Amino acid sequence: MTVFLPISFDKIALFYLENEINHLYTHSGKIYSIPENLEELERQVSSTFFRVNRQFLVNRNAIRDATEHFPRKLKVNLKFPFNKKYHCK
Repeated sequence: MTVFLPISFDKIALFYLENEINHLYTHSGKIYSIPENLEELERQVSSTFFRVNRQFLVNRNAIRDATEHFPRKLKVNLKFPFNKKYHCK
């Protein structure tokens, strides 16, 4: 059985792909599996979210700052603890 939960974009901290499953992570730390792929989501959320790499689409309000990690790469620091590793190009 599929359950649909209405969640506004301002409550979403990020979307991410893990083990070929897309997830929605809220600012309150809840995680939900979602059927949409990141490309579809990126079109829907437009300028509110930032595509940091192939696996992550991050709400701009969830980003604390970004630091240079390697040449042509940035490390995005979030405003909350999140234990998944990601770097953006």
